[in-house]
Amino acid sequence: FFNDAAPEEGGKAVYVTEMGRRDIIREPAGTPNAGHLIPVDDDRAFAVPAISRVYRITMDGVISSVFEPSRKLLVINGVTETKKKKTLLVTDFFHGNIVEVDIKTDTKTILTTALRGADGVEQGSDGSIYVSSFELGAVWKMDANGENLTVLVDHVGFQTTADFALDEAAGLLYVANTRDGTIMVISTQ
Repeated sequence: FFNDAAPEEGGKAVYVTEMGRRDIIREPAGTPNAGHLIPVDDDRAFAVPAISRVYRITMDGVISSVFEPSRKLLVINGVTETKKKKTLLVTDFFHGNIVEVDIKTDTKTILTTALRGADGVEQGSDGSIYVSSFELGAVWKMDANGENLTVLVDHVGFQTTADFALDEAAGLLYVANTRDGTIMVISTQ
């Protein structure tokens, strides 16, 4: 299930995320929390295989896997290239990990966690990281180390805030609200 895409600097390739076993991470129909993510400490969570990937696809169609699958990135959703060369910011939808991946060394560093349903991710020129949550109806801003988390939007609703575009010059985020079919315009300050 391809989900997100981000250009590689220089325009020679694009990064594309594949979510892996997203089909087994939600409570089943007919249960009290139907459709919501299963708890991270549930036995079913431990059974989710780490097969989600980020692919690099060149403009002439050559496809390669960027790094080895990991439980730090169990169900990958968002991806963006960082301001540092050859690192990516990748969101784990299930646990809510925001992970910096050094693609040269295949090193994965969790910057922050518990942003369940982490969907869109972008990095500003000052290093600030912006993350949206499809599950929590929230958008956050944090520093480049994943610290100093600031809530920009909260409680918009379950399965609403999805991918977004960062307009640094205007100091705005344009966030898709999938439930209402609208675009939310949010200040980055």
